[in-house]
Amino acid sequence: MLSFSCVLVMVGQEPTTWYNTELRYDNGTWMSKPATTHKATADTTFIDALSQSLFHLFNAAREAATPKAADVLVCSRLIDKSLVKTTDVVGYVIAKGAQSIIQRVEAAAWDAAVGRAKAAHGNTAVAGMCIPAKDGVISEVYLPNGEPNVADTAFTLFHEFMHNKTRFAAGEDINWVHTRGGGGLATPGTGLRGMTPETAKIMHGRLSTVSNKQYLATGIGLKGL
Repeated sequence: MLSFSCVLVMVGQEPTTWYNTELRYDNGTWMSKPATTHKATADTTFIDALSQSLFHLFNAAREAATPKAADVLVCSRLIDKSLVKTTDVVGYVIAKGAQSIIQRVEAAAWDAAVGRAKAAHGNTAVAGMCIPAKDGVISEVYLPNGEPNVADTAFTLFHEFMHNKTRFAAGEDINWVHTRGGGGLATPGTGLRGMTPETAKIMHGRLSTVSNKQYLATGIGLKGL
């Protein structure tokens, strides 16, 4: 039985309030509904809401062709690193003011990305990043000041997970996503853009077939970390 897991790690203070904007793809145009505001409860946290949004994106990819790319699909908070397979993806959600994992372990790559951002749009704002580090691939998304948008965060992180599914062992360029990713959320930059049918088909072929060791950070209070 094939299985695929998307697991999330919160770094820094988890938001207690957030909002969500639903999108619909209609003949090449993104249609949005008014944003709704949410607060954390005993049953639903920000990471829970983000996991649910990512589940819908990965499920669209899983079911984009026959047979399904995986029999079992799980999106959840990471609780035990021993459960993470090389076909899974791990995403670090970095709160405003918390230090990036990439910045901590791959400072040169971080500085280069920030430099490119400043050259492109005049400031050092980066929405997300993914690099193949020495001890595994690192995928991150950076939360803004104030209340984050769950949909926007999910789209950005899914974009980084597409980079995570690069065929590094075969020498594939990590930026294949930008030119061959199917548009929509595969397009570089920020802003609300959801998944296109083409992106779903492209990711379908990578979910359970592309294997990359995931970087598992230490010292953040999780079992086995």
